[in-house]
Amino acid sequence: MQVWFARSYWRRHIFSRAIRVSFLLAPKPTVLGFGGSAITSSKRRRAGTRQVERELLQRQNRRLERVLKAAKLRSGAVVEDLDFSSTRGLNKTTLRSLVDSPWVENHHQVIIVGPTGVGKTFLACAVANHAIRHGATALYVRVPRILDDLSVARADGRLARMMSSLARVDVLILDDLLLRPHFDDQAADLLEVVEDRRGRSIIATLFAYDHAVLRRTTTAHH
Repeated sequence: MQVWFARSYWRRHIFSRAIRVSFLLAPKPTVLGFGGSAITSSKRRRAGTRQVERELLQRQNRRLERVLKAAKLRSGAVVEDLDFSSTRGLNKTTLRSLVDSPWVENHHQVIIVGPTGVGKTFLACAVANHAIRHGATALYVRVPRILDDLSVARADGRLARMMSSLARVDVLILDDLLLRPHFDDQAADLLEVVEDRRGRSIIATLFAYDHAVLRRTTTAHH
């Protein structure tokens, strides 16, 4: 509790010596709180540090919420909740070595291959979510849909802007890659998307085609 004296006369003539002595005896005075408890400068510094930490955490949470929303992940999956049962054929050691490594910083690419229904999209979103929580940006797209959107963007003059937005994110999830045969212009658009991402990472999910079917799919309409 602080006390202020309004009359300069009393402050100057009666309390001035006491104030000077107080300052000489206690160059670092404490501030008395209610109930008479002393709040030292050390405690004030700790309180200030906690306040800064709270504000930093709130800022980080707001950023995480914003980046997750922009990523448009199809699933809210996280790597901690993945099912490593033998029926799925997912190797826990391989996955941990991936997410624990600086794969985004090193611009590595991730390809998830498997039959329908094993959770390729779920896994891709979990890996992307982990990258986002460690500071990366990401964007989820389905390849059949994005190829149609690129065709429309070319027609109305938005192609360059759309390609730029796909190139900016740290991690691009290409879900259902090569799900169906591509026409020449679609194949060219897909190649441009990949080429524009040199120095960036891609997570691609790919249906486990027979190799002969895959060759026919990638060469269709050429």
